[in-house]
Amino acid sequence: MELGSLGLPTKVHTGVMYVNKKPVYIIEVVEENGENAEFVTVYEAHRHKNEEDASIPVKAYDVVEKDMNYIKPTTLLGQLASKMVKPNKKRIKITKPPLFMTEIMVGKDTFTGKEGRGFYEREKDEVRITKKEGIGVKRGDRTGVFISLDSIIWEKVRVPTTDLVEEYQARKTLYFL
Repeated sequence: MELGSLGLPTKVHTGVMYVNKKPVYIIEVVEENGENAEFVTVYEAHRHKNEEDASIPVKAYDVVEKDMNYIKPTTLLGQLASKMVKPNKKRIKITKPPLFMTEIMVGKDTFTGKEGRGFYEREKDEVRITKKEGIGVKRGDRTGVFISLDSIIWEKVRVPTTDLVEEYQARKTLYFL
């Protein structure tokens, strides 16, 4: 856990943006050093096929099958072992990356008309890796929709692990520096 200059832990606020009672976005706001958050990270909400599974909104994910005892058949022993050992496949969920990350500012909510802190919705950001340019972000265009933080149903606040704080810092550096 990372402590700020005031000795306060970093906090992650998680909420959901609903449209017609269906979750559209999972929103994360990171509060550092006890100060107001500067950025918002927006994830797509997972679209469940079964309405019963949709009771608790979660970040969008893909389900992939992974061989848990994979043996690489590139050597003689590997070839023999791969014929003897039955595959142990397991289905795992892999959370999709955020749709976009953007600055929090003061504005007027497009739907409620209320003034307050919030952010502009954007089209999906693209993270690209090229040999020539290295890692870069092509930021999605603004849609013109302003979402007030008051329009989000805030569900939980947690003190993240060091790994989550480092991931947030890396994303912030990639997107904004």
